[in-house]
Amino acid sequence: MTDNEKMLLNAISSFSSLIGGVEIKFYTDRFVSIFKNQDVIDTGFCQMVKSTPLGCKLCNECDKQALARARLMHTAFIYTCHLGLTEMIHPSFIEGKYVGSFFFGQFHSTGTDIGAKFKKYKKMFAKLGMPIEQAQKLYGELPVYDDKKINDIRTVLDLIAFYSAKNEIIKTENESYLDHIRDYIDHHLTEKITLKNIAEHLHLSPAYVSNLFSRKKGVTLFRFIQARRVNYACYLLRSTDKPINSICLDSGFSDQNYFARVFKEVMGTTAHDYRKQYNIYESKDFFLKI
Repeated sequence: MTDNEKMLLNAISSFSSLIGGVEIKFYTDRFVSIFKNQDVIDTGFCQMVKSTPLGCKLCNECDKQALARARLMHTAFIYTCHLGLTEMIHPSFIEGKYVGSFFFGQFHSTGTDIGAKFKKYKKMFAKLGMPIEQAQKLYGELPVYDDKKINDIRTVLDLIAFYSAKNEIIKTENESYLDHIRDYIDHHLTEKITLKNIAEHLHLSPAYVSNLFSRKKGVTLFRFIQARRVNYACYLLRSTDKPINSICLDSGFSDQNYFARVFKEVMGTTAHDYRKQYNIYESKDFFLKI
């Protein structure tokens, strides 16, 4: 986790605590929840609702509809969920491209007759198989916010969304895929890596992975894998006394002659000379920045 990600999570957790422990999380465009504040889980009432298959299904459908509406509006959307609770969705955009939405809720609005509202949805609670007395207690314990507090919360979410996009904590789906591809390669560097393996890992087609990587990075996936292996070999050459033939295998190359050829193509020198004078050639280790 990066420092920016830690700062965001701490800010979300602190903000949530200040306003009564209501949950804040982020849904990507594919309705995947990330950056859920670590110290806060769903309210007791919502946990009860989501403990039933029908309740979980209705909650997800409600959230998806609200997320779609917020995306179209390009601004925070305050709405009432299927059980009469108030929630807020705040969409986030990077260079005009929608990347997901911050979700805040659930709570009651000032002026609401909570008892009457519960009575209105009582049949639905029974349909969900919820213990009525316990459900009513938890429903009544949810925080109540007036219009000013709701607007203040919206302003803070504006800042959180801006900070997240500006510092690239939230990324477009394509950038996220690129991170996953790079992580997969780095974790399987000494193994046989194929386009098919990577595509299956990401549940994408091989053609999509190949085209995405080449288009976004300006280098083929095969060339990138070679460069990462050479970079690791450079690290071993600088930091260990291992013989070069061992480093060849440790960095994922099965043939020493092939390793020698690729190493020289990438670094402009042999592995032997690099070990002797690596400070001169270290600046050529440019693939680390891909």
